[in-house]
Amino acid sequence: MPDVSWNEAPYPPSVTSKVNFSENYALLTDDELLMVAANRADLMQEAAFAMDSELARRGLTYRDARAKKRDFARLEIKEARKRRASPKGTKYFVAQVRGRWLLLMLSPTLLIVLLSFPKIVSEEWLLPIIWASYGVVSAISTVQPWLRQTRSFGLSLPVAFVVQLLVGHIIVVSQAPRSRNELKGAAFLAIFAGYAVGVPVFFLLQKAEPKENSRSGSP
Repeated sequence: MPDVSWNEAPYPPSVTSKVNFSENYALLTDDELLMVAANRADLMQEAAFAMDSELARRGLTYRDARAKKRDFARLEIKEARKRRASPKGTKYFVAQVRGRWLLLMLSPTLLIVLLSFPKIVSEEWLLPIIWASYGVVSAISTVQPWLRQTRSFGLSLPVAFVVQLLVGHIIVVSQAPRSRNELKGAAFLAIFAGYAVGVPVFFLLQKAEPKENSRSGSP
């Protein structure tokens, strides 16, 4: 949009006599004219009268001008948010959760499959597998997309899965949770244990990657 702020400038008397506001406003597009009209209070008297005439000639109103100003302000805010929320702007971690349907479908589907083949997986491993799978899907669906493509994340994910699986198995064997609250608590502990190990592994791998790159690039 062209800069039309010149229409709002307080012209000196020597200049206002040479300015034809009607002709200047007639050259503007409707959007530009409405943006200037939205700030009518800042216009000089001659400019305001010319603005009234031009709006009436085009069948526009100051209500249209205020609506255009609001739309423009919303657009500016949206563009500013896009620029601020670049994928790597906040280097770590969480993105918008768009994979909730995966989390909702994983556990029941996996449970049905495993229960259909009881000889493949014993009962003491059934819940740990579900918990570990839930933890992995949660991590994949919540981190930034660029982070999923890194080698560090790909290597730390199976580490976290194994830890969640083993901790879940220990809890099931030693405590045998039965109530719903006990199952929730056990699942949380297993998943948390995996993250507690997987996240440090991820950072260690991240620190090691630049060293490897520098070595490979050195003669």
